[in-house]
Amino acid sequence: MNISELEKLAELHQNGALTADEFAQAKAKLLSTDSKDSDKNSLGRAAHRGVTVITVFVALAIVLVLAFFFGFFLPTWNKQQAAFDQGHEDFNARWNSMSQRLENNTLTSPGQTNNDGLAAKQ
Repeated sequence: MNISELEKLAELHQNGALTADEFAQAKAKLLSTDSKDSDKNSLGRAAHRGVTVITVFVALAIVLVLAFFFGFFLPTWNKQQAAFDQGHEDFNARWNSMSQRLENNTLTSPGQTNNDGLAAKQ
């Protein structure tokens, strides 16, 4: 509510510039305009609070996702990656061994003997 405008109206009424009816109409108009403005302001404040609440929830969700990622997913991924790498190294070692045996003609089928007369190992 705009107090200074009400004071001006009251002063004009006291000085005789406004009749009682004119003063009442102007006062009612001023008060109804102020109430509409206050409704607009309260809606604006409510919307601002709503946006603030949403922003807080989004920030909280981001923090939780990052905590899950760095606290659980990433360490688990690293363990799985280490196991995969170890398995890959084992495979490479076996592959290289088999390739070497093929080059030396020492690779035999099961039940066959190699050049030394020994049975092939499985």
